[in-house]
Amino acid sequence: QGLREYKYLSTEYVDSKVRIYIEQKEELLRCVDCGSANLSSVKVKRREIKGVPIGTKQTIFVVTIRRLRCEDCGADKQEAVPCTPSAKARYTKAMVRTVLELRPKMSIVDVAAFLGLHWGTVKDIEKKYLQKKYSKIRLKDVKIIGIDELYVGDEFITIVRDLESGAVLHVGDGKGGDALDGFVRKLRSSRCKIEAVALDLGPAYSAWAKENLPEARMV
Repeated sequence: QGLREYKYLSTEYVDSKVRIYIEQKEELLRCVDCGSANLSSVKVKRREIKGVPIGTKQTIFVVTIRRLRCEDCGADKQEAVPCTPSAKARYTKAMVRTVLELRPKMSIVDVAAFLGLHWGTVKDIEKKYLQKKYSKIRLKDVKIIGIDELYVGDEFITIVRDLESGAVLHVGDGKGGDALDGFVRKLRSSRCKIEAVALDLGPAYSAWAKENLPEARMV
């Protein structure tokens, strides 16, 4: 489960669930603001966090959460919860890894049912992963691109893809050269050398390619 920062307290079995009581090791507690270890505990509460199932039993970690007062900077805040991917998350980092490992092989609904999560939680986990992975696209090694428009809802969007890797490089509003303005800035900053661009016979895209990629072959 990857909970190395915690110490085990006790276990109870309720129906088909395993409830494991844990708390963060005191020597690892730090002030959220300044990082000081000079702390005093003010209040204690518990939070239930879902872990990866053990066999067919849903695993719930009941985590002790202390409110800490820093003697150095005066901060009075709840201790950090390092076993979760974010402060408000109700599942462990190990659960996130398991979701991402299962998704290529199972549907969102199946993953949710297997792990005891809401399908929306599985969707959000995958969405955050994809946003992080593709928020910064490396253009330096891109050589062959494809440009085309797509009608979505009641409007057009323009999509640019790396035709070797399949990665989406740019999505712009509309279906003219203006929709590629953002992509032009990316091209210039990356200094990549586009060898070929695949596009339809529309004059807007071909005119854009002749102006911005004069050395590339149009296909």
